[in-house]
Formats: sequence, structure tokens, C-alpha cells
Amino acid sequence: MNFNDLKNEIKIVPKDEPVFVYLGIGTASNQINDDIILKQENYHQYPSFVQDLHNKIPNLHVFLVLMDSFQENPPRVAIDYNLHPQSNNREGENPYHYKNGDNTLQAFVYRKNVYTDADNRYYENNRENDINITEELTELNHFLIETNGSLLCDMFTGKSIAPLADYFDCDYSIQQKTDQIVYGMNAREDHGCLFDLTQPNAYFPVRIETSKNKRPIVKMFNYYHMIVNNRLDDMEIESEVAKYPAETHSMIDRQKNQIIQNIITKFRNTNMGILRQVRKLQQEAKAQAPAEEVEYPIFEIKQLPLVYQTILSELIKEQNHEMIYDMIFNYTATELNILALLRKMDITGEEILKFITQDEDPFKWYNNIKNFI
Repeated sequence: MNFNDLKNEIKIVPKDEPVFVYLGIGTASNQINDDIILKQENYHQYPSFVQDLHNKIPNLHVFLVLMDSFQENPPRVAIDYNLHPQSNNREGENPYHYKNGDNTLQAFVYRKNVYTDADNRYYENNRENDINITEELTELNHFLIETNGSLLCDMFTGKSIAPLADYFDCDYSIQQKTDQIVYGMNAREDHGCLFDLTQPNAYFPVRIETSKNKRPIVKMFNYYHMIVNNRLDDMEIESEVAKYPAETHSMIDRQKNQIIQNIITKFRNTNMGILRQVRKLQQEAKAQAPAEEVEYPIFEIKQLPLVYQTILSELIKEQNHEMIYDMIFNYTATELNILALLRKMDITGEEILKFITQDEDPFKWYNNIKNFI
């Protein structure tokens, strides 16, 4: 599977007209009867936000990239928005490329089960016929940056989009463009298959960035653009907010509140559990001989970004509990620092975490959480 046909279509878009790619994973509607109305809140193939962009931004070219092994034929969006199959469909395959009359709305359909390196932990077994699209997504991200296109990607498979977003945060060139290449609606919330696409949290404040002799770029306000580029301070956020229409600033507040909730949920459900487990292992190691080597005695690390999983898995094999604890502590403190900045707290994430974990008994740590979170 590749995106060559998609790229070729983007290349022929006039250079003075903006390009927006929406990539949805798990977009089958299973409702292809014309008499059945597919509610906009569940319109994964063409979300209301993307429809709104297409209607409001002059000369915008929208490309829908739909991935699902059960994707209906034709896709529901082709029926509802009068998209026609194209002659470049490969012999022996179901139609996979569709266009509207003026070529400003196109759909590419990939009837495959897909996964990425970032969500590899979900694929322990039975992935023989599934396709790893990490390389293809990476190339598409870079292609769109080079051609001044924009991308919004989300999943409706039950998996979280956050691991994939974290994965691309580590790519410096993409990191600098996280207001143009965006993974995840509603601040990367783990929304599963069900997510009301008509609510404000499914939208982004948008502006058009123009420069001489270059394609106009659709920019989306994304708090993670400041977070991953270490620009999360009041002055820079206010200057960033001012670039976007005033009537959309309530969406920015929603994003902030969702990120705060994401951090709290992950802290309570994942990070604290790992820290407690490692502290117990430290205490046991001091009291008796080390246990036999186990590849993953600390199971929750699979909930962390891939780069941490890779390093920690080696440290776990070595039973280097001191370094494991320090890594998880620093990672957690960094996330809590984001929380402190967003809440304008007069304390750092490291200070918060030190207070919470000050007791020698890790079972008492949860009693301190309520003082800060």
C-alpha cells in the first residue's frame, strides 16, 4: 500500500490553493442504503469539521483517506457527496479513488487492516494479514510539509490515537509543524469508536497562513504545538491564541481542559501504578536476592510512548530498578509540569511528584494526590 496516487493528485493542485488531507482509520459505516440517514455525529468518513473547512475556505482541496478492511463499496461519502470512481482504479480491485465534479473533494479508500509501530502493543497476535503503515504515514507527513498541505488524522477502531501522536512528536521536522500536521481530535483524547463529531471538541480554531509564491497553509490551533516545542508559557500562548478568530477561543479552552484531564487520567491509571511497582521492586531487592529475570515484570510500560518502552524493556531485563524509577519519575514530572503550567500553579511538576511520593510506603501515595490533582 502506498499514497502515490494521492500525492500525484495533490501535486497538480494549483499552488495558490490550499490542501487539506483528512485520514480516518476505522471509517466503515456499514450503512450504504440511500434511505438510511447517517447522522453527522457518526460521519467518520467526512467529519463535520472537515466539511466546514471545505465550505468556508475558498478554493480548498480536501482529500479523504479512508482505511478499513470492512469499508463499504462504494463508501458512504461517495453516495452522499456525489463522488465518482476514477479510471486509475487498479484492475481486479474495488474502486478506491473517487472525485466530485470540480475535483475539490476526493476520497481514497484502502480496504485493509492497518497498524503502526506506535500501537504495536495492541498487536501481540494475529496480525499476519495486517499492514504496518508507519513508513507510509511518515512519508506522507513530510510530503505535506514540503508541499504546504495540512493533515488531520484520527482513529475510530477502539485504539487511542495518542501513541501515534507521541511517536511523530519525536520527529523534529514534524514536531515543528504540529499546528499543520495534527494527530487526534479533542487533544488526543482516547475516545474509542464513539465520538460525537458535531461537538465543539471535534473542531479546531483555524487560520490561513500565507507567504509569497507559496501555497496557503491551513493551520489548526493545537496546544501540543507549544508543548512539544517547549513553548508553553503565558506570553507565547497568548500570542498564539491571538492569531486565531476570537469566536473560536472557547475551543482553545476546551483543548486545555481536555489535556489537563488526559494528564490526570494517565497519572492516576498508569504512571502512579508503574512508580509504585518499581518502588516495591526496589524495596524487595534490598531485602532479598533479585528475582529471576522476566522480560516484562512491569506491565504498564506498554502504556508509555514507544521510545520509553524500548529503553525501559532493556533496563527491566537488567533489573536496574533505580534507573527505571528515575526515568519514570522524570517522565511523570514532565507531564505534571504541563499540568502545572496550564493551571497556572505556583509549583513545578517535579515538586508535585516529590510531595506525592515522599512516603516510604507506596500504598500511601494516593492519599497525597488529592492535595494537587
